[in-house]
Amino acid sequence: MKKLLLTTAALALVTSAFAQGTVQFITRATLGSPPYYTQVFMPETDPLVQKTGNTALNLPAGTQTYTGAALTGSGWSAQLWAAPGNSIPAGTLTAYGVLATDSLLGSGPITTFRTGTSAGSVANATATLGNVPIDAATAVIQLRVFPASFGSWANAVAAYNLGNPLAMIGASPMVVLNAIGGSVNTPPQLTTVSFSLVSNVIPEPSSFALAGMGLASLLIFRRRK
Repeated sequence: MKKLLLTTAALALVTSAFAQGTVQFITRATLGSPPYYTQVFMPETDPLVQKTGNTALNLPAGTQTYTGAALTGSGWSAQLWAAPGNSIPAGTLTAYGVLATDSLLGSGPITTFRTGTSAGSVANATATLGNVPIDAATAVIQLRVFPASFGSWANAVAAYNLGNPLAMIGASPMVVLNAIGGSVNTPPQLTTVSFSLVSNVIPEPSSFALAGMGLASLLIFRRRK
C-alpha cells in the first residue's frame, strides 16, 4: 500500500511538472465577457509600414483604418508565442525579422483564419502554452502571423530578410494575460489589437534595368541640350 502511495505521489509530481497553461486562442467572440473582435490585414500600400489598432468595426471599437484586405482561410498561419511572468521583453520585434525575443518566448500552437464576415480573425481553439505553467498567475503573449506555405515563423522571417515578396509577416503587440488556464482557472481570452502584415519587397533585376535605362536617357537628353 505504501509503495502504491509513493508511486501515485511521484506520478502526480511528474504530471504537475509537465502541466501546461492554456489560453482561449480566438480573436472574435462577440458574445464573450467582455465581447471582443480583432483582425489581421494584408500589408498596407507601403508594405514596410505596419499598422496596429482596432477599426470602427472591431470590439472594442477604434479609429484605425487599413488599406489591405482582412486575411482569410487556411493559407495563413496564426501562432501564439508566450513566456511565463509579466515582464514584456525590451527591444521586441521591429518591422520585422528581429528574432532576439525568440529565446525568451516559446512557440505555441498554430491555427488558421476564419472566412466570410469573420475574415481576419483566427479560428477558435484552446491553446496549450508549452513553456507556461498550468494555472500560472500571468503570462506574456504575442500573436504572430505568416503564410502557411513557409511552414514556420522562422522560415517566413528568413524569406522576408531575403526580400521574398511572398513572405508577408506580422506580430501583435505583446500583452500580459492573468490567471492562465489549467485545472483551476478557466483559459483566459486572448486580448490583442488588430494589426497589418509587412512585406519586404526588393525590386526585381528588370526593375533596376528599367531604372538604369531611364537614367541613361536623361543623361543623353541633357548632353544634347
